[in-house]
Amino acid sequence: MKSKSRKYLLAYTLLFTLITVAISAPLWLAGKSLVLSGDPIEQHLGALIYYGRWLRDLPGYLLREHALPTYSLSIGYGSDVIDTLHFYVIGDPLNLLSALVPSAYTAVLYTVLIVLRMYLMGLTFSGMWFYLRASRRAAVTRGEETFRSGEASGGGDIAQKTYLLPGWTSILSGAMIYVFSAYTIFGGWRHPFFLNPMIYMPLLIVGAEKIRTERKHLLFALAVALSAVSNFYFFYMIAVVTVVYVLWKCVCVYGSAIGKWLRLIAHLTGAALTGVMAAGVILLPILFAFAGNPRSGGGYLFDALYSVEYYLRFPASLVTFWSADEWGYIGISAIALISLVALVVTKTRRDLQVLFLIGVLALLLPAAGYAMNGFSYVSNRWVWAFILLCACMTVEGWEVLGRLFGRRGRVTRVAARKRILLVTGIIIVALFALSLTDACRNIRTNLWIGLGLLSAGILILWFKSGMAALFSLLILGICCNGIFGIVPALGGIGNGYSSWDHVLGEDAAIFQRESAAIRAVEGADDFYRYSGKGLHANCSTLDGAPATQFYWSLASGYLSDFYGRLGLCNSYGHAYGHLDDRTILNEVAGVKDFYTEDPSHVPYGYDLLDEATNPRSEVWPIYRNRYTLPFGIAYNKVISVSAFDALDPGARGEVMLTAAVVPDKDAAALQAVNAEDASAALQVANAEEVTAGLTRTARAFSVKAVKDKALIEGNKVTALEDGAKIRFRFEGTPEGESFLYLGGIDYQPEGGSLKDLPGRLPFTVKAYAGKEKMMTWKHEWFTPKEKWSVGRDSFMFPGGYHEEPITSFVLTLPVAGVYTFDEMGVYTQPLGEAYVESAMRLGEEAPDRVDTHTGTGTTVWATNRVDAHVSFTSPKLLCMQMTYSKGWRAYVDGEEVPVICTDLMFTGAVVEAGEHDVSFRYVTPGLVPGAILTLIGLGLMVGYVVIRKRGRSSLEGKQIE
Repeated sequence: MKSKSRKYLLAYTLLFTLITVAISAPLWLAGKSLVLSGDPIEQHLGALIYYGRWLRDLPGYLLREHALPTYSLSIGYGSDVIDTLHFYVIGDPLNLLSALVPSAYTAVLYTVLIVLRMYLMGLTFSGMWFYLRASRRAAVTRGEETFRSGEASGGGDIAQKTYLLPGWTSILSGAMIYVFSAYTIFGGWRHPFFLNPMIYMPLLIVGAEKIRTERKHLLFALAVALSAVSNFYFFYMIAVVTVVYVLWKCVCVYGSAIGKWLRLIAHLTGAALTGVMAAGVILLPILFAFAGNPRSGGGYLFDALYSVEYYLRFPASLVTFWSADEWGYIGISAIALISLVALVVTKTRRDLQVLFLIGVLALLLPAAGYAMNGFSYVSNRWVWAFILLCACMTVEGWEVLGRLFGRRGRVTRVAARKRILLVTGIIIVALFALSLTDACRNIRTNLWIGLGLLSAGILILWFKSGMAALFSLLILGICCNGIFGIVPALGGIGNGYSSWDHVLGEDAAIFQRESAAIRAVEGADDFYRYSGKGLHANCSTLDGAPATQFYWSLASGYLSDFYGRLGLCNSYGHAYGHLDDRTILNEVAGVKDFYTEDPSHVPYGYDLLDEATNPRSEVWPIYRNRYTLPFGIAYNKVISVSAFDALDPGARGEVMLTAAVVPDKDAAALQAVNAEDASAALQVANAEEVTAGLTRTARAFSVKAVKDKALIEGNKVTALEDGAKIRFRFEGTPEGESFLYLGGIDYQPEGGSLKDLPGRLPFTVKAYAGKEKMMTWKHEWFTPKEKWSVGRDSFMFPGGYHEEPITSFVLTLPVAGVYTFDEMGVYTQPLGEAYVESAMRLGEEAPDRVDTHTGTGTTVWATNRVDAHVSFTSPKLLCMQMTYSKGWRAYVDGEEVPVICTDLMFTGAVVEAGEHDVSFRYVTPGLVPGAILTLIGLGLMVGYVVIRKRGRSSLEGKQIE
């Protein structure tokens, strides 16, 4: 038995290596890595590099601070390391290897881990089938089941309740289908952690079977724990698929014996809960963070059905590299269809056939994609489970084909063989007809080659040329799909993969971006923040240079609230780049440096660094703020969020220079203290009080259609054609910023049908000083049909800072239709002495000493505390410009005080007059109770093992006696 296992492992390893080399050869020959541009570089590789650095810094931090550094000041405005990076790297045991690999060579590890995950997928799949095979043989021995041995009585079909014992060739064919699907090559090479559920699901199936047949719970509990700790997103899908599997198994095995159903479900539930508890140290913090995630809060709308093109492409997506849409990448080898047909024709494993039909139906209905994607938006990223089903059916079907067309046994059922060939032929004709439609024109060649292989497979079976030849065609089909997905000339995405010199080595391009230039200018020991136009996503995280930029899947709802209430031109809930070049917002956020290659985007008060300060100014032009506020600003006045919302859109930015915006409950608490002793608390202002001293103005304006391409009726604009323009004229303000405000945007297509509503509408606003164009600003508004929408519909389109007054805005409406606005307005913000005085007032009593506890020369800016020493002449609200979280605790001279969400997204605390030591300490929300749950879960597992061993030892002792 061990000899057969070793032979299978050798065969699997050899075949896996050959296919991997064949598919990836075009990349290696072109000097490409397996790191795609876009998300893979900006998120996955960057996260792995950061994680490796964080792990290497962890021992020193623990010795120095005796705490976990789970808050990073270089991830956006400051973010939790676990919450932010769990989706990509934290929790997956394989990624711990990043601690051993220098940052310059992490791209090699990244590539190796992709291949390793694929290899493990095949191992767990194969192990699952060898276990199922042994279980069937044991069940037959006990007389509980029968299986097909190669002898058939009569010429009828294989009975539904009999089971084949697949040979290792059948298992190997299924493993190759499973490992090298289109989902693996497209999704797994793009997002490596997308492969993890394909490793874990076979383990869960074996674990469930062990509970059902042997009452052994440990494997299932461990598999649940591993799935839960690796990635919460796929854990949800795994849980749904596991529930479906268990219910299906109960129906097939127990029928109407409800008592057996309940016993099995009770055992599985107990083991699952143990596994979930064991994963608590990671899972619970993620659940806390997910509750505040703004990403899916926009009232997403989707159609009841996919497009006609989707349904025409779907059959072809089964056997080609390409998806019908919405992540439906299946792409199994065309030859595998013969195995599926064999199951149907011989009526073998009707249970799997029913599951297959359910899976197909789910892939054809958007509602299923919506539900399986966590009710966030429509996506069929759960297709890996469907591929697992197809691979299992391939194993069963391959065994049927071997017994019908191979040399094993004495089966001579001609009718069954003819029906298989006939049905396969009909499928070939149907797929060929579909290939002639416009919907399939881009995948036609790939499909035709697949059909050619399928036709060759029929001939092999017809002439009984042997299953080895058919297996060769199966492998050839796998390689063919992979090549089509990679080679650009065939429509593949090979050009999207990064060259090695872009990602590998100390001088790699990913380490030579604006964040590296700013880090070189500013150093690493003193806190600073930069912003800019055209920032590279997440390079600030990679280089340890705090920035306003953030592009990770799990974001803070407080940031989203800030962007929404201030009308910033950003429709995402999880991706931020800059602050629309708005001078005051950059000032309040503590932005010191500004990077842009277009001087028209530079805010007021920023000067270009000379070559002496920034030797790489020609490559990375950096502007420094003359009036930079320190890390930590002090307010002597606050305004509630309700009062803030009552301000006009133009005032909401400027008011932050004079009053801190705090939640209503905190404003009420301060007001109560103030009522008792006016000298003991901050002043709580109302909307009228704070607007009295503001310099922003709402300008009277006229609006007119350009070239009569639109009809204007109050706040309703009907665009008569795509790209219609309307002009807003007004009297501008010199040495200031101007804004066009569009509030409560709504759009109705010309036909008025929801089906015609686009997901994104790209607005363009151009600012003019007389006839001279000063700035062009583009912004995509996400309608409710866009999956990334978070419901924002009001925006302040900036005209930028200019010494000469802006006198008009020209708004381009992207498509014809009816646009309505709750409000349209023009605002100007003078900048000069009044602004400088207000800004400097915030920094007058700034902390004279701030310690971020990140260590010297930090590249991760990770900490668990920020300390400051202040000397205030009156009570003030100290605002540290780092993202607020419920994980923060504040202490003044050792005594805890309430932490206040300040300016909608920052962290603050009230400090009385006098000299004080202020400490903000951070613990990831849910981390401590999660760790307790983990200890309980692991303790239950250990106890289970001990009890099982003692029980077995006791039983063996009795047998000896």
